[in-house]
This record gives sequence, structure tokens and C-alpha cells, in this order.
Amino acid sequence: MAKNQRQRRPLQDETRQTKQTVRERAQASRRQRDRIEENRDRREQRRERARLRRQTVDSVRSPKEDVRTDRFDSRLTPVEDTFLGRPVGMPTELPVLIGERWGVDSGDQIVSTGTTTLVNWGVSSFTTERNGYPALLVSSNVFRIPAGLAGVWYVGYGATWSASSTAGSRIHTVRFVSDNPVILYHSFDGENQSGYVSTHYLFQEGDEFEATCFQDTGGDLTLLGGSVPQFTYLELIFKGK
Repeated sequence: MAKNQRQRRPLQDETRQTKQTVRERAQASRRQRDRIEENRDRREQRRERARLRRQTVDSVRSPKEDVRTDRFDSRLTPVEDTFLGRPVGMPTELPVLIGERWGVDSGDQIVSTGTTTLVNWGVSSFTTERNGYPALLVSSNVFRIPAGLAGVWYVGYGATWSASSTAGSRIHTVRFVSDNPVILYHSFDGENQSGYVSTHYLFQEGDEFEATCFQDTGGDLTLLGGSVPQFTYLELIFKGK
């Protein structure tokens, strides 16, 4: 019995060694597969980076149509291409500028001393009657805001007087026709021959207003007329709502 046990021990040891060898081979095989998959992943990553680099270069040299439309405002109409193929253009829908500038007639206007006088306008430096909007000047001295143009307006009033050696005030106003509240007011003394004042005002449809002038030198003076800036003029520009 003891002899048989001595014979089994070498067989058990040999079986144990065989199992250990199989396990080591399986582990080595798994490590090899892992290395192969890792190398495959690295190659895929390198290929993906190379593909992205080529795509970036191609998009800079000749961008696709969808890139151009996404990158630029749809209101821009391309009129030519730059060297990178990017469109250069201008908006197809421009805002309508509505404005007018009126001057005193070239015959000038006499202003009596100590009397507030309505200014008569007869010379148009420019008037933009766009989209069917009528001119703002409805008589020789009355302006009216037409329907559809209620909002903030820029109002500028410049006046040039004939020279006078007599001291006194020169006063300019823009006021409503109905109850005469003042929209714009400017005053300067007789040492100056001209003055300019401007403001923004919120007008409603149908508002009517007029410009006045005043001087108190003790004698009649003349508002110098014409259509150029150094003479007497009133300008009105629509700014929006």
C-alpha cells in the first residue's frame, strides 16, 4: 500500500504541472490578443486623426454649400467669392430711410423786431418719399406726421441771420400747431450770426408742428435762405419705434 502511494505522488505532481502550463499558455494567449486589439485601436485612432486633418484642410480650401449657408446670414446675396471661397455681399433688404430737409427760400425772410414769426419753407435739400409715404411739409410752414410713421424722429433746426451790430437775442423753436407746446428751443445772443439745435422726439400719427423765429435787436433782420447747411433749414429723420 505504501508503495502504491509513492507511485501516485509523481503522477499527481506531473498532472499539476500540466494544468499550470495550460493556464500560463491561456494567459499568454489572452495577453497577445489584448496587444493585438490595442494596436488595432491605435491604428484606428491615427486614421481618424488623419481623416479629420484632411477634412479641415478641404473645408478651408473649398467649403461645401451647407457650410457657407450656415456660416453667413441668409439675407446676404453673394456677389463674388474671396480666395477662400467665402461669399462677399450686401443685405438684400435694406432699411428704408425716411427723412426730409427743408430750407428758407433763396429770397430770404424778413423778421420784425420783437415779433415771433412762422418760418416759411420752400427749398427742399432732400426728401425721401419711400413706399408711398407723402412729404412731411403740408403747407408753407406746417409739417405733419403721416399714417404709419409714428415713432421717434430726429429734429434739427439751423438758422443764419443777417449781420447786425445791435445786441439782442435770436430765438428758434419748433412747436405743435394746436396748443403750441415746444418740441425744441434754442436761444443765442447777437454776437453770433447763426445757431443750430437738435433733439429726438416721439411723434404720433397726424401730429402737426411748425418752426418759429424771434429777434429783438430794435430793427428788422433777415433769415438767410438757400439749401446749403450754412443757411436756415429744418431736417427731420425717422429713427424708428
